[in-house]
Amino acid sequence: MPIGVVLLLAALPTLSESRNLAAPAIDVPRTVLSILGVGALTYGLIEGGSQGWTSGPILTSLVAAAVILVVFVAVEQRNPTPMMPLRMFRNSLFTVSNAAMVMVGFSLMGSVFFFSQFFVTVQGASILDSGLETLPISLGMAIVSPFAGRPAARYGFRIVVTAGMALAGVGLLTLGFVHADTGYGNVWWRLAITGTGFALSMSPLTGAAIQSVSPQEGGLASGISSGKAPPP
Repeated sequence: MPIGVVLLLAALPTLSESRNLAAPAIDVPRTVLSILGVGALTYGLIEGGSQGWTSGPILTSLVAAAVILVVFVAVEQRNPTPMMPLRMFRNSLFTVSNAAMVMVGFSLMGSVFFFSQFFVTVQGASILDSGLETLPISLGMAIVSPFAGRPAARYGFRIVVTAGMALAGVGLLTLGFVHADTGYGNVWWRLAITGTGFALSMSPLTGAAIQSVSPQEGGLASGISSGKAPPP
């Protein structure tokens, strides 16, 4: 929260407000459908491992998610002002960039979650120490992300994203060799490499998604892309 307050105060005098006067009003029924569908799917995926994938609550949750999301898509296709225009996915650049962002999101959250648990349950670190020990991923992303767009603009999204995902893959591969007796001095650099690779991928992927649509849909494209992976 303190970091958010500082960023808000710093942004107020520098960022100008823009409005889309032609933007439709918030559609409550479609919003509720999307929340229920994604919520049911999230519950099923999170609790499936502990309750069992064939248990009643999990099967009910996953089936409900599938039905609700199908209804949502059907409603979206018939609406002249959809919340998420499916036609955007006909653009190969938009589709590929979002698919890559899904992989980055799963890899990033999976590695952070796994190693925070590893430091506590395997190596006996405290919760605070575990959070500090996973910082190299976040620091690598925070340092590299602001500069990732420049090489992407100069050399193209494909080269930079490929390099970033390859670097993240190398980092994740090296993390696979960490064991209970591995000292932190031999772990932090692996986390830093992984975070740096993710940083090189995420910003250009979002930029590619925005570039693939019209300027009026840039905010929507950014929201769809950014929603598939957590920020650094």
